[in-house]
Amino acid sequence: MNNSGHVVGCSHIAGSAHAFLWDGKTLLDIGASDRYALTTCAYGISGRGEIVGVGVDADALQNAVRFAGGAVVRLADEVADPGEWHFYSADSVNSNGVIVGTGTLAGEPHGFMLVPQAVH
Repeated sequence: MNNSGHVVGCSHIAGSAHAFLWDGKTLLDIGASDRYALTTCAYGISGRGEIVGVGVDADALQNAVRFAGGAVVRLADEVADPGEWHFYSADSVNSNGVIVGTGTLAGEPHGFMLVPQAVH
């Protein structure tokens, strides 16, 4: 939950889990996408309304994701060079856009912190 009282999570709908946003009046399904049609879950929301969580793709691979503008975006696709990282879960995001979560680096479990960089 953020300071505006918005709550995120996941709800089971017709046999699959979908990420949701509760704005105090309306429950919105924010997790449906072609890539992540079966399972998404939102774990964190910033004061600016940025939402992060997980999505499980058609190959049953869990990925850390960001929910933005009706899309579910895999965090690894937004990192210039993820190297041997696999980002499993985005657990929290702050108002500066810093995302923390869990993943693996070269097959070993690790926590991660992604810090937005200015685009030049």
